[in-house]
Amino acid sequence: MDSPKNQYLFVYGTLRSDQPEHRTHSPPFLSRSIASVTGTLYELEEGYPLLIVPAPSIVLTASRDWLRDWNQATMFDLATIPDPSQERSSRIWGELIEIPLEPDALTKPDKWEGFSLDRPSIYQRVIIPAALADGRMVAAWAYVATQIPATAKLIPDGFWERPKKLR
Repeated sequence: MDSPKNQYLFVYGTLRSDQPEHRTHSPPFLSRSIASVTGTLYELEEGYPLLIVPAPSIVLTASRDWLRDWNQATMFDLATIPDPSQERSSRIWGELIEIPLEPDALTKPDKWEGFSLDRPSIYQRVIIPAALADGRMVAAWAYVATQIPATAKLIPDGFWERPKKLR
């Protein structure tokens, strides 16, 4: 199997291409496609989205060796991930952006999401399966949360729309 030349990031909120933060905080991308993941989407009191994914959907959690992480995830058989339909999960809609396989490719979104391996954060960077419109499944980085703040509100249709307070 050839080593991957690019990696993917699933974005479901302010990093989507239709959002103003995209230009400043998203990595330079090679392509983008509509995609979905299994999970539950919430809106924080401040207006930002928060994604929770079922634990079995997490292929791996980011470590200091990002290249090993990515190479390992691309060899994972995504078909072996259990069907989370028994949980309170749905399809979360966003974009799958293809980005270069470079050491600093995720620096800007890591900073924007407050993700660091050195300190606790509301968001963690993990690799999860993402479904493209044609049904293909690919491994993708995503910023997910491990806890739901008490004031967060469920987004039942799985698509975050920018609230007026963020405009």
